[in-house]
Amino acid sequence: MLAAIPLLLALTTGVVRAQEPITVGAPARAFSLQAMNEDAAVALVRQRTVTLGELVGIQPAHPATGVVLYFFDRPGGGEGLRPINNLARRYRSEGIRFIAISIDAEPEVADWVTSLRLDFPVLRDNHHIVADRYGVRETPMVVLVDSNGIVFSAGAPAMMELEATLDAEVRALVSPTGE
Repeated sequence: MLAAIPLLLALTTGVVRAQEPITVGAPARAFSLQAMNEDAAVALVRQRTVTLGELVGIQPAHPATGVVLYFFDRPGGGEGLRPINNLARRYRSEGIRFIAISIDAEPEVADWVTSLRLDFPVLRDNHHIVADRYGVRETPMVVLVDSNGIVFSAGAPAMMELEATLDAEVRALVSPTGE
């Protein structure tokens, strides 16, 4: 009976503890989310919903060399979408795919995302289910997943250093010997 009290408390208060943060070398946590900018999702996976397993892991339908997951909300990382778009264009030919995951609940965020005309999908996680799976405690947070579905790197880079930091991480994945 005592074991049920934390679950009952979580159900009645709405407070659910986030999972432990994702760790480098661990399998990435699976997810499937609807895109706000549907055209970018269709260009990537031929549908409006993006599933991580379609890009990396065992027999992906649309194999990628790696996937960059960019968790953000509009005030915490929204300005990082344009530099991420620059990187998405730069690494497209290397097989690196970029996915932004918005934890904003406001409906107008979808219109704002669509107005940016990004080359990569921005997924809606307004109930923070995927963010909780990844242990996101601050935004922005970036997770780089390799082609096998293993976390290559994870962290919360400073916004002023976002593009340079992420560029270095992606280069390390694409060319591990530094060539």
